[in-house]
Amino acid sequence: MHKIRFKLLIKLIILGMLSGSIISFIQSYAFSNEFFISILNGVVDGGLIATLIGVYHIYIREFSLKQNFQHINFVLRIFFHSSIYLILIIFGRSIGRYIMGEYSSIILFPVENKKDIEILLDSVSKGFIISIFINFILENNQLIGGKTFIKFLSGEYRIPKTEERVILFLDMVSSTSIAEKIGDLNFINLLKKFFQEMSEPILITKAEIHKYVGDEVILTWSERQKNFVEESINFSFLFQEKLEKEKARFLKEFGIFPEFRTAIHFGSIAIGEIGELKKEIAFMGDSLNTTARILDHGKKYDTKNSVLISESALNKLTHREKYNITTLGDIQLKGKEIKIQVFQIDRINNT
Repeated sequence: MHKIRFKLLIKLIILGMLSGSIISFIQSYAFSNEFFISILNGVVDGGLIATLIGVYHIYIREFSLKQNFQHINFVLRIFFHSSIYLILIIFGRSIGRYIMGEYSSIILFPVENKKDIEILLDSVSKGFIISIFINFILENNQLIGGKTFIKFLSGEYRIPKTEERVILFLDMVSSTSIAEKIGDLNFINLLKKFFQEMSEPILITKAEIHKYVGDEVILTWSERQKNFVEESINFSFLFQEKLEKEKARFLKEFGIFPEFRTAIHFGSIAIGEIGELKKEIAFMGDSLNTTARILDHGKKYDTKNSVLISESALNKLTHREKYNITTLGDIQLKGKEIKIQVFQIDRINNT
């Protein structure tokens, strides 16, 4: 996980340096010594600002402050984080000016005359607008889902198309009886924490969140991803590890420790944007139905914390030696006319 965060930080720094150079290029009018100095200023400013914002966002906002901001509303979160970003933008620029010799000391902004005050007010107003825009994008990114948000922006699925994907269905075991035992409001809080513990496994395995349906989540991996079936299997085991680490907390807060079952299938699905007043990217096809039937079939077996996988997905698995694979034979899935072969996968020695 540390490697993922560091790689993301490096990408943000490179993007910041590139953005800074482009902004400086646009503001410059001739290829001269001042032009090249301006471009260098943009690279330094962009890199420093991106570093400060990246460290705050990746290491502080998303991991240290996230718990404290769960109950704060959308507008206040944007305002708070935008204010922090504004300070970081101005401070980053000041460090850049100091490095490039324009400022004699590292201060937020030198104010010596009326012109400096005008520049300061202009920088603050522009910086705050940029900060609000960045945070609005980040909040919507979390609301919709990172990959889904990008696909909405790009219009990738405005025209429906079919793709080959691994589909994973995961649901909480005995969720109905748990809800009856602890009450609906506590159950929602339980689900919130249950799904929250998925975040790191999702990032590590590069899963795409399709949707949450009650106590169930649907994830997918494109066949273009490296070791896509193995990643889907590993997600289940990584999630189990995360839950085990939080077992004491679950028992303390809710009096129960949630368990889950997982089903994995590989097949073709149709994908496209639907809706007018509220849009979403919909997945359609028999592959989804088959995955749901496999998950439902797992209730007949002791498949808690194991993975049920279809033959079509297993055939795409490249490193079978890592797992214990048990055949459940040819089974007749509810609602299907033909039988399919399903397997149970467990880690060898639980490692």
